[in-house]
Amino acid sequence: MKATQKYLTPLLTRYKTTTMKISSFKEIVTNYKVIFFDSYGVLRNYKGIFANVNEMFSFLESKNISSFLLTNDASRSPQQLADKFIEASI
Repeated sequence: MKATQKYLTPLLTRYKTTTMKISSFKEIVTNYKVIFFDSYGVLRNYKGIFANVNEMFSFLESKNISSFLLTNDASRSPQQLADKFIEASI
């Protein structure tokens, strides 16, 4: 038995966990009033903003769900990062 299993097995047994099956983002997002997104790797990468991000924000807005973008990207100023989303009409 690996050391990790040795320590995790009792914890998992004590704290019964259940598996949540999620079929879509829309299915769970409506349970929340506010959503926080990490910018890099979630909404965009070095190639640009991912497909359907604009539609996702439109959906959130239509459901009156607030959203905030967070990042620890220090390669550009906050304004430069915001400008990329503004350019994409987000």
